[in-house]
Amino acid sequence: MTLLQDRLCAACNNELGKLDEELTRTGETAFYRSAFGIKGRPGHAAVKPTEYRAASATPPTQIWMSLPERDYKVLAEPIPNLPSQTPTLRPMRQLVFRRDDGTIACVPLPRGWTADIIRSALSSRQLEPRQLIEMYPDQGETRDNFEPQVRQMLLEVFGPMTILLAYGQGESVKTPIDLKFGFAPGYPRAIAKVAFHYFLWASTTCVGNEPEFDAVRRFIYSGDGSPNDFVDRAHPVFKSLFAPQPMHFLCSFMDDHHVVALVQFFAHQGTLEESPYVVRLGRRPAHIQSVSPVVGHQIRYYEEHRDRHDAEINTLNVNYQT
Repeated sequence: MTLLQDRLCAACNNELGKLDEELTRTGETAFYRSAFGIKGRPGHAAVKPTEYRAASATPPTQIWMSLPERDYKVLAEPIPNLPSQTPTLRPMRQLVFRRDDGTIACVPLPRGWTADIIRSALSSRQLEPRQLIEMYPDQGETRDNFEPQVRQMLLEVFGPMTILLAYGQGESVKTPIDLKFGFAPGYPRAIAKVAFHYFLWASTTCVGNEPEFDAVRRFIYSGDGSPNDFVDRAHPVFKSLFAPQPMHFLCSFMDDHHVVALVQFFAHQGTLEESPYVVRLGRRPAHIQSVSPVVGHQIRYYEEHRDRHDAEINTLNVNYQT
């Protein structure tokens, strides 16, 4: 979104920018960014959503897939496709363990991890090195061509072993997508930030410092209040507008008492039918005497970059009924 001129100081903008990490690296937003090959701004570190905070016992974003000749699912990652194509999965780089009770545990193994990080990841999951049963390599890796530092790192953690089983070498497999999104604490705040900034960007009557918006500003900036007080899911009001390429839909409106914004990311044919987020921004400011019309916009991604841009924004006529 465009920086809100004369409404947001540089220090606050930089601080709130940290919420963008939660939005772009976790949840369905991160999955579709990865699946559609959206790289983000130049200079920003590229992090796969399935590897974000992967050492924790329950990483924020987990994708599971079934494989032939396996009676359990393994962790997967999307293969970047064109925006008009359906997401495809492949097994991600990982270690697979079988606990003493027979249950399976999969641990991501991002490139760059050290032996200490692996030990920490095993400890957080209460796993033991002896329970390792197989390893899934990255694209281009096999059991015979791991880099020397990778071999040494695995040797430090697991000792001498012949158990590494390189299945599939990372090729794609068509399979139903099984997603598990564990949203980080900052995720609903990031959604509220997008909704509030969009409302102010589109509004001709509010500047954002109205006292009616005090609560949502505190929630966005410092996390005060419960996310359920501000962010919820709505009916799929934009479903009829789905198109082959991914789009974001945003709209805002006022009724006699409240100001509300709706946000839906990566809505397109073939994606999960996620409902949009409805964000309650606050009561209608006292200085506004009449209800403003519903404002809506569509952000449509291009198949390829155009003049250094990834998408275009268009105004929508939205008929929303509360």
